[in-house]
Amino acid sequence: MADSYKHTALKGENMWECKVCQANTEDDSWEVCWNCSSSRNLSDDEIAKAKQEIVVAVEVKQEQAQQMECIRCQSHLRYLGSKRIHEGTNWGFWFGDLGEAFINNLKLDQFYCPNCGKVEFFVNPDDMV
Repeated sequence: MADSYKHTALKGENMWECKVCQANTEDDSWEVCWNCSSSRNLSDDEIAKAKQEIVVAVEVKQEQAQQMECIRCQSHLRYLGSKRIHEGTNWGFWFGDLGEAFINNLKLDQFYCPNCGKVEFFVNPDDMV
């Protein structure tokens, strides 16, 4: 029985791949991508539009990075990406997905210095109150 469970887990039968960012989502019951928040059931036109929006957003962040200097060596920073940071207790263990609805997930933009390796995080403007 343990072997059949391991085999099922390795095959990823309960996973789906986002058509926009190609991130794998472990739970088949989720209808939205954890990485880019795209709906699971997008049309081809909606997928193309979402991909273009991501490209434009990254270009804007890269332009912002060119205007930012490293506080250590004054080199221009480069955009690394955005990351959602989970704050607080993981209530999902007790209350399932419902518990996660009450948890704050802060989105941080990540920039790095190609010269000295310093990494800086900034609050994403979408999450500013």
